[in-house]
Amino acid sequence: MDFPNKERLVQIIAEEILRVLRQRGLAPCDSPKTPERACASAEETPIAPMPAPASACAPHVRPIGPPGPLFLFTGAVSVDDEVWTALAELARKARVASALLSRSFLDHTRESDVAERLPLAALHTPPLSERQILALADAHLALVIPALSPNTAAKAAAGIHDSESTLLLRMMLQKRKPVLALRDMLEPCSAESPLGLAASTPPAMRQTVNAHRLALERLGVRFIERGELVEAGLAALRPADNGPRVLPPPKPALRREFVTEDDLRALKARGESVRLVGPHTIVTDTAREYAAREGIALE
Repeated sequence: MDFPNKERLVQIIAEEILRVLRQRGLAPCDSPKTPERACASAEETPIAPMPAPASACAPHVRPIGPPGPLFLFTGAVSVDDEVWTALAELARKARVASALLSRSFLDHTRESDVAERLPLAALHTPPLSERQILALADAHLALVIPALSPNTAAKAAAGIHDSESTLLLRMMLQKRKPVLALRDMLEPCSAESPLGLAASTPPAMRQTVNAHRLALERLGVRFIERGELVEAGLAALRPADNGPRVLPPPKPALRREFVTEDDLRALKARGESVRLVGPHTIVTDTAREYAAREGIALE
């Protein structure tokens, strides 16, 4: 297309580019401009600023706080007051904590109820990408599972990672970070332990669940009692002491004395009939027979 004034065309295009850049906040309003156009007026519809370009390998997740425990809630299990209290105390002593709530857990427990129980914990809910879950695993020192459903335990034991919960569990174990889970979640419930399997659970199913628990223990999951929750959780947050250790001085080598038949023959030749035997002295069988036959006392 032939434009009668090419210089004017270039000027119009440049002005339009500057106007768009100013509206996006990418160019100052006092930048050089022609007399014909000024900054965009207030009446013009603003255009939202473009986001800053992110690194190609940076995960697109919201910022996560300092390292601390990460709580994982899975399954349709109602966490009782004793466990909630212990978790809140652990979060308070650790000063920072996060919690991942699975879809099945949210089916019966509202997120607002968890926020009320754990006011110091940042809550994360599905859907989460694998990159976001990896960021959670990197940002926390230990994983604490107060609600581990038999279904999640079975999948993790079998190497099936098709949910946020099983993916997170796998990543924490792969990174060799401490993973703690309440033992009574996979055991028959009782008055002392209201969580866990129903009393009517068939024995064969109980054996299967127990096999899954043993498999998780071999993978690195540590099952604890509810009374250990705070103490074990804090211990898991402490860095491992890999520095040089001062070893205690070696104990002196234990010197043993042997008494043989030849020793007793020499004793008899000297006219003696008593041989002192210490607590670490070993008397050979032939020496004992000779002492009994010759009337030599071993004291």
